[in-house]
Amino acid sequence: MDIEKSLRKRNELVTNIVQEEEELLNNSEIDIDLLEEMLVKLKQKGCQLKEINDQVEKLIDVASIETEILGSEEFNGKISKCIRKINRKLKPNVVKIPESERKLNLRIEDLMRNYLR
Repeated sequence: MDIEKSLRKRNELVTNIVQEEEELLNNSEIDIDLLEEMLVKLKQKGCQLKEINDQVEKLIDVASIETEILGSEEFNGKISKCIRKINRKLKPNVVKIPESERKLNLRIEDLMRNYLR
């Protein structure tokens, strides 16, 4: 793969997934399942991005390597930012059961098991 093709592919990969993430988060009705799917996609795209960045680093000339590394970090940062945004949206939906309620639930389960014997 030539350098221009790799750079174009990397740009498209990040641009498309970031746009998709923004559309999903800007929707007034948050769909938890879609957010979780997007999180998986972002992680997959992050892996693809790493592969492309590795290819680009092998193809680029030494004089351009510093600029290329900065560009690579920028794209990685965009993916990471999207992942953090989605995690923040998902976090309030994780229900934490207080310790006292958890103990009560265990006690009820234990009583039910003994009752059914």
